[in-house]
Amino acid sequence: MVRWVGAAVLLVGLPAIAWSESAAEAPPKRPGHYRTGRLYWTLALELREAGLDTNVYYQETGAVPDFSTTLIPSLDATLPLGSRIRLKGRGGLSMTYFAKQDSERYIDRYGALGAEVDVGPFTFFGDLDAGRYKQLVSIEVNERIEYQQDGKDVGVKVDVTRRLSAAYSRSERTYLYEPGFYAGGVEIRDSLDRTETVDDLEVKFSITSRTAFVSRVDLIEDRFLRAPEESSVAESRRYLAGFNFGQKALFKGHLLAGKREYPTTGSGPVPPYSGLAFTGKIEIPIGAYMQLGLLADRDTQYSVLRPATPEEQARNLYVLTSYRAEVKRALREDLLGQLYGGFENADYVGVTLSDRLWHAGASLSKRFSRSLQLGTYVTWNRRDSQQPGSSYTRVRLGVNGVFNP
Repeated sequence: MVRWVGAAVLLVGLPAIAWSESAAEAPPKRPGHYRTGRLYWTLALELREAGLDTNVYYQETGAVPDFSTTLIPSLDATLPLGSRIRLKGRGGLSMTYFAKQDSERYIDRYGALGAEVDVGPFTFFGDLDAGRYKQLVSIEVNERIEYQQDGKDVGVKVDVTRRLSAAYSRSERTYLYEPGFYAGGVEIRDSLDRTETVDDLEVKFSITSRTAFVSRVDLIEDRFLRAPEESSVAESRRYLAGFNFGQKALFKGHLLAGKREYPTTGSGPVPPYSGLAFTGKIEIPIGAYMQLGLLADRDTQYSVLRPATPEEQARNLYVLTSYRAEVKRALREDLLGQLYGGFENADYVGVTLSDRLWHAGASLSKRFSRSLQLGTYVTWNRRDSQQPGSSYTRVRLGVNGVFNP
């Protein structure tokens, strides 16, 4: 492992090839596509997965097909007040329509407001956000469930020296799930309704202009809203360290690894756990017209299922590990092809059970102008589960599009 990390650090000193170099020379982006007075704003309209869904309800047998589409209008805005204060806002809708299965029709909506203030080397920030959704909530649930997510963030960033910077933030998120949905005989909201508070400290040191060392510590408290007071709070910690790779490196992205732990004392209703955690996203240019992307993540998630342990904890964890590889190829200046594949693996801490979700797909998109892009896609998903009746296969094919007026 040490040898591999050392090799990665050396690689970032090499010159980038054409794909990355051209991006590095691009001028800084404006905070919005349009400007009205002091206000910068960007409007977008996305058409997502308009076509055939072969298994609307993610069923192992008796799959129900239907034609569906999702239309997503969104607006982002930035209002600078002088050179030191910036007000930001974003919001949108995600309107999903099924031709026949009207019970699955839904409109997701979300919005956020925030501000940034520069005071010398410090940047103070904060925001409020809220959303209402109907989606799959985890790998272990095969139903779209309505839920709401509300949150707030505050923090500060500081440039200590030209190479050294630090940031602290405190975030709070509340998750509330629709009643009446069950998994493994347990009502989902009884297991997942909670308020999560995260204190995050990040330190970054620029080794060269192409790479930086990053260290992060997260202190996490989850307060479960439908549990007895004596078993309602779970505390955990996450430690990560690694590297960020810039535009001029041989590849760009980040690689961080470390540990996630629920201590023997203080983890409350959750079984003690300590294990590997990591997150990574790397983009590797191959010549001037192709790019390879590699993504990997590993962390814990709260499970709906209850553990069978001597301690009789009120809830359980699973360790979710995800990998994905994708290849993008510019076939012409206005034509982009993409292939991807990957899988997710869930291993449960207090239950002898595992879930695997495989996915693959291909797409071809054409840019007709600076504002309009359309394409076609096909995706395949397969869940292999030890939970009876939970495995499924699903294929989607149709068209996607993005319009930025």
